[in-house]
Amino acid sequence: MSGTLQQFQLLMQEIGPAVDSDYAVPEGETPAEIWKLTLGDAYTVTFQCLPEKQSFVLSVPLGEAWSPGHYRTLLTYNGLYEETGGARFGLNGDEVVMSIELPLHELSLDDLQNVILNFASTLPAWREFLRSSPGEIEPPPATEPIASGVRV
Repeated sequence: MSGTLQQFQLLMQEIGPAVDSDYAVPEGETPAEIWKLTLGDAYTVTFQCLPEKQSFVLSVPLGEAWSPGHYRTLLTYNGLYEETGGARFGLNGDEVVMSIELPLHELSLDDLQNVILNFASTLPAWREFLRSSPGEIEPPPATEPIASGVRV
């Protein structure tokens, strides 16, 4: 097992209790490059290790964007990656996915815990925004960096 994958495995084994979740679960056999962590009843965060980049991606599906206004807002938000600490939106089929890529080197358990909690705190507002009619609800501001203190 590579050093990057080994470091990722250790973080995944420790992160569940650190964020008040029971545990992170590997997808497939270990050592697994994909793990899932359930936050409350509403969100499942997928962690995917990218050993060749010595990083990993956190991602959460949020629902469908159904209007040009939604897509415009999401694309604008993508351009604010420096202000958001690297958070971005993409599509998986018709579903909007919010994600952030983090470096594995120099990332402590406390750093990852803060990123997950910051990431999770924005999810309800984004889901509500995607369910609304354009102009009905403002998207969350891009002023709070999700990966505060972590070089993305």
